Amino acid sequence: AKKRHSPSCTTVESSRAFSHITSKCSAIGVRVVTTNMSSLCVPSAKLNPEKLRIFKEQLGKGGIDTSLWGVNGRKSVDHLFWETFEQRGCIIAGLGTDKLKRVTHLVKITLMAEIFGVTHKLKSRLQFQYDGQIIERLQVPLRKLLWSKDVNDDIENSELQSPTSSCTESWRTGVANALHDRLGLSLQWQKTYLAEDVHAYHFKIEDNVESDGYPGLSTMYC
Repeated sequence: AKKRHSPSCTTVESSRAFSHITSKCSAIGVRVVTTNMSSLCVPSAKLNPEKLRIFKEQLGKGGIDTSLWGVNGRKSVDHLFWETFEQRGCIIAGLGTDKLKRVTHLVKITLMAEIFGVTHKLKSRLQFQYDGQIIERLQVPLRKLLWSKDVNDDIENSELQSPTSSCTESWRTGVANALHDRLGLSLQWQKTYLAEDVHAYHFKIEDNVESDGYPGLSTMYC
């Protein structure tokens, strides 16, 4: 029995721990979808220049110095604009005020499979950054939950920190889409061969984190 994986991008780790999703079969074949590096680049030419200009001014009013963004592995203002308004992967609460904060909801997936009596956990060991850099680290599959509607700019809005927020897609939808997009596992395959460990789910908030990609921008990760 074999688990197929990319020799340069994925690995499996032996573990006895329980986690979110387990396989119902003793061995599975996983098709790892490789990412075209060009798809990681923000198409700046396609961004609305007037809206982008206003966005930069609003960041400045919030006390954010963007002069060092876009160099040395840091993301650009264009990238944040795209992530916020095109990808819908985050929101900027308090935009244009001195209480500006980026809010991102993430779902991390621990995919387990028992092979010959040993539980294995799927992890990637290389991450390709938007600027072409490659970072070597072990990481479980994850995905930003997409914001489905605009929210009030008030950072104290309880919807921003709720695990069942109506402002983003549900975490279960995020899991299914991540497994489909990252691993090529169809929704039908997931329903047939994967089972959720309902006791392993947990929700946490990391607030006032200074983003490595956007220096000076306070971020709340949920």
